[in-house]
Amino acid sequence: MVLFFALAHLSFGSESVFDASMDQKGGSGISGRPYTEIVGELDTLARIYPEYAEKIQYGVTEGGRPLTAIKISKKSVPQTLGSKAILIAGSIHGNEFLNIEDRLPRWFIEEGMKNAEIQKYFDEGNVIYVAPILNPDGYAIKTRTNLKKADLNRDFTVRRKNYFAFKQNETKALTEWLNDEIQVTGRKLAVTMDYHCCIGAVLRPWSFKTSKPPEPDMVKFDTVGRILREVFGKNYKYGTTPAILKYEAVGTSKDFYYETYGAIALTFEGKYKKEHQRFKEHTEMWQKMISAILKGTL
Repeated sequence: MVLFFALAHLSFGSESVFDASMDQKGGSGISGRPYTEIVGELDTLARIYPEYAEKIQYGVTEGGRPLTAIKISKKSVPQTLGSKAILIAGSIHGNEFLNIEDRLPRWFIEEGMKNAEIQKYFDEGNVIYVAPILNPDGYAIKTRTNLKKADLNRDFTVRRKNYFAFKQNETKALTEWLNDEIQVTGRKLAVTMDYHCCIGAVLRPWSFKTSKPPEPDMVKFDTVGRILREVFGKNYKYGTTPAILKYEAVGTSKDFYYETYGAIALTFEGKYKKEHQRFKEHTEMWQKMISAILKGTL
């Protein structure tokens, strides 16, 4: 046990021998590649599709691992004020990897671009950001928390609750990078989705008991609920954290993105040991959501 904690708290600029040799199964029951391979995949996409993909390192973890994302756009299309951005992220809880978020970048570039509406989304100067692993240290050692034992999905500022956070490297770096992107480009953060496990649901704000979002926003959130039922069926639920998970949470990413940017901010709760088998449904969901963005209904 002493050896385990000593290894867990060592700093590495890349994957350690300990990381590479251990089983990557986490609380989701779904296996993942070593983090260095996931980062390598983003490097590969940026290299072979330079017209569409840009790999971004936006910070480092407590353990010294790079915090990485990929920006997908048509670089030949000029940036325009008010164009849209989607943010997709996974494994803010390190043991809730779904093997969906890490596969989406390649799918958007190689398959999604063949879809007329996804093509139109990019042709209009819009962008998709994907950060496959928000908590690389937790992912490597199969823990919900980061190396400081902090739950990163309770480390987002929510002014509605007078809650001020961003005490961890991972969340502070993420939000500083995202804010810089939005400020520089003038884009609107339209939709965010964080992938979690293991209820089988899409959750909307708020994560604590309070009044609902205003009706125009509720219409958009309910559009996502309709898409969820169309794609995944009635076994997947739609609602708030208190209603679906039966507890309240303060400091979640979706509440921050909604409150700060007005984004239709969501949590996707995958199903234990099964969600990775539904990649096709996730791509169908994203096609429908992008279609709704183009129509102005999302």
